[in-house]
Amino acid sequence: TKENSISVKLNLVLCGGEEVAKSACGKMEERVLDGVIDVSRNGSEKGKNKAMELLKIVNARNARLESLSL
Repeated sequence: TKENSISVKLNLVLCGGEEVAKSACGKMEERVLDGVIDVSRNGSEKGKNKAMELLKIVNARNARLESLSL
């Protein structure tokens, strides 16, 4: 399910170190982000929480990358 996929990706990002986080967040296609957003709105409470945490991490990484490229 989408929620299981989000849980796996979140665990990889949180536990895998910077290289894994960079790889996992950097390769997220728009359709994947759409799925994460869908779960953040329509999933179970646990799924919503994990989706929101993953979105925060992705947003923080993107903001950090943008600031480095300025």
